[in-house]
Amino acid sequence: MAMAERDHRALRGMEDPAVFSEEIFGFHVQQAVEKALKAWLCALGVPFPRTHDLDELGVLLEQAGQKIPESCLALSVTS
Repeated sequence: MAMAERDHRALRGMEDPAVFSEEIFGFHVQQAVEKALKAWLCALGVPFPRTHDLDELGVLLEQAGQKIPESCLALSVTS
């Protein structure tokens, strides 16, 4: 979780779109969320595959009986 916190702090410094492109900002957002989900799974003792798929990690949490807040689900974007 500490790694996710560091990524989150870095994001706060990237809020100026004149300095950081949306792609760079988005990459770091994905990294912070991925690390937080993996930390949550670790805390529960749930094994997870090597993946960057946030939806897959979310499914594992739901299968473990965890409720992901609706506000977080709205952030999932499929491209």
